[in-house]
Amino acid sequence: MNLKYATKAISLILSSVQLLASADAGLDELLLSNAVPIQQYEDQLVAAGGERFVHKLKLGGKLGEDTHPSFMQEETDYSRKSRELGGYYYKKVYYDDDSENDDYFNLQKELSFQGYSLKFATCQKLQRFSVEAVQRGEYSSMVTDDVVIMRLCPKKSCSANQEYGCSSGFGEYVMDVSEYMAILMKYQYQRQKNFCSFCDSCSFVDYYEDSGANAGNATGDDDQYNAYYENAAAYQNANEEDQDDAVVEGANENENGDENQDNRFLGAYYAANANTCYKMSSQCKNTCSSNNDDDDYDDDASSSSNMIDYMSYINYFGCQKQGDSYGNYHYVNPQCDPDTNTIEMGVFYDEYCDQYAGNDIAVYDYLGDDFSTNTFKSVQSSECIECAENGSESCVLMFLCICKGVQTVEC
Repeated sequence: MNLKYATKAISLILSSVQLLASADAGLDELLLSNAVPIQQYEDQLVAAGGERFVHKLKLGGKLGEDTHPSFMQEETDYSRKSRELGGYYYKKVYYDDDSENDDYFNLQKELSFQGYSLKFATCQKLQRFSVEAVQRGEYSSMVTDDVVIMRLCPKKSCSANQEYGCSSGFGEYVMDVSEYMAILMKYQYQRQKNFCSFCDSCSFVDYYEDSGANAGNATGDDDQYNAYYENAAAYQNANEEDQDDAVVEGANENENGDENQDNRFLGAYYAANANTCYKMSSQCKNTCSSNNDDDDYDDDASSSSNMIDYMSYINYFGCQKQGDSYGNYHYVNPQCDPDTNTIEMGVFYDEYCDQYAGNDIAVYDYLGDDFSTNTFKSVQSSECIECAENGSESCVLMFLCICKGVQTVEC
């Protein structure tokens, strides 16, 4: 029975380490799949009668002149079959109207987006003419959109300390601020859930170890105990690709002539896990533990858990009607703060969140007790988000949408 649980413990912890390692992956996909190239957004704005305000999308000076990475710009020398950008090799792909699907698959195979990173550049308010506002009989035919502009920068030149991330070879994309914040909240929710699954696996293995020791199934010998941790350190420095081999080696090295299979599996556990679990123990307790006397870890937010309920914040996005403690109702929605270039919550008089009410009333009177300003601010990041996946589908679609002469359904 102990052998069975030891095997399960090792399997759990290895799978959880993989979850932990992949927790940061995929944010670029989530953002890019909901954004549009800035030129496309400008065209839509002009079509709606907002040509006077398009210039506000430019980030100023030379930064607004180079709106695409060089490999996304139209080729002027058609005899040139390939180009090099930032140490990455790209083949020129030629298109015709009769082979759009083939072009797409060829492009996926020939373009690598691993050399690029996505960065929050700015949050802007844009006024535009609205036919819907006229039809509703609103006081003004102009409405305000809050949009986030992101830059796809060459990885080597992308910097969190630079205001817009980079100054050349970039693409710019736009998305609604509510969609942007909803994606960040969903991402943090999944990231937290993966982390707490890892913590739960650590808790399971520790429980097995303690139970085994109490039953006399662990040697308790100091030399063997130290050997477990020595192998843990060796495992920590091992190449990730050789992970499984390191675990097996740790188990064999801990045998020390002892034929007790339980101890060999515990040796493998420590080799694979002890260092990582130990380093994360405080964070696990602060992030995932239940509010009771046991060291239990939840894998989802609840009233008895320390986990942050990121998903509840989405209830305040998209111009939602909220009431205060006196029975008054107004509408709340994320908005751009022009003074700080960050995103804040705003309160409005109307259901379209056009008529700002924040000068007269406090927005936090209309946000529930579960709303934390610190949490809302913490998910916003100025870091460069690497496009980790080679041939990322969303990145490829962005490329197709802004290349001249190439049209796709997604555009």
